[in-house]
Amino acid sequence: GLTQADIGRSVSGDVRAMHVRSGVALTLEHIGMDGGHDKGGGLYMEPGATVHLIGASIRGSARLGGAIYNDHGTLILSNSVFSEPIYDNVQERVRNGLTTLVSGRATEAGSAIYNEGGEVTGSGEIGLFANNFEGSQTGDVIYNDGGTLFIDGAPSLGFRFGRITKGNSLGHGGGIYSRNGVVSLKNLFVAQHTAVGHGGAIYLDGGTLSMEGLYITGSAASGGAVYVASGTVQADRVLVVEATASEAGGG
Repeated sequence: GLTQADIGRSVSGDVRAMHVRSGVALTLEHIGMDGGHDKGGGLYMEPGATVHLIGASIRGSARLGGAIYNDHGTLILSNSVFSEPIYDNVQERVRNGLTTLVSGRATEAGSAIYNEGGEVTGSGEIGLFANNFEGSQTGDVIYNDGGTLFIDGAPSLGFRFGRITKGNSLGHGGGIYSRNGVVSLKNLFVAQHTAVGHGGAIYLDGGTLSMEGLYITGSAASGGAVYVASGTVQADRVLVVEATASEAGGG
C-alpha cells in the first residue's frame, strides 16, 4: 500500500489542501495533507461528493471545519483519529491503516469536522480531536448542522475504542454541537471537553441524539456534560464521571 511518504500535500497560508467536487468518489489511504482556508483547511467536500479516509494524516485550520468541511456530501472514516499523535507509535498506526490522523483548529466551529447537511459515518478506532487552545465559538470538535453523524467506536483492529476529546468551546458544546440533525454515538470515550456555556461534551439543539456505551469524563461547563436545549435523546449504558457545572448538574 501507499504510505504518507508516497502521497502528500502540504500548503501554507490560506490554501486548502484538497477540494473534492460534486459527484466525485474517493478512497484515500495513507495520504498526508495540511492546509488552511475559510472553510475546510484540510479537506472540503462539495454536495454529492464521497470521501473514505483510511490511514490518512489530515491537518488544517479554518473559520469553519478546521480539518474537514462536509457540504452535503458523504464522509466515511475507518479507524480514524483527529488531532495530535497521542497514541504510542502513532505513525506506525497511520502507515498500517489503523488510524487516520487529523489535527484541526477552527475559530468559529468544527475544528475536526463541520458537517453541513451531509452524512458522516465512522467505525472502529475513531478518534476525533481539536487542536485549538484558543477555543472555537461553538461545537469545537464537531459541528453538525442538519446532517447525520453515526459513529461506532467498537474496535475492529486491536483493543482501542473510539475517542472524542479535547474540545474547547467559548460558547456551547465543547465536544459536539448538533443543530436539527441526527446523531448516533456508540462505544466511545468522550473526555476533556470544556464549554463556557452549556454542554461541556455534547449540546443538542433540535433533532435526535442516541448514546450507547459512552464513557464521558473530564467535562466542564456552566450547564452539564450533555445539555439538551431541544430535541429527543435516547441513552443506554452511558457513564458520566468527573463532570463539573456551575449552574446545573454536572451530568
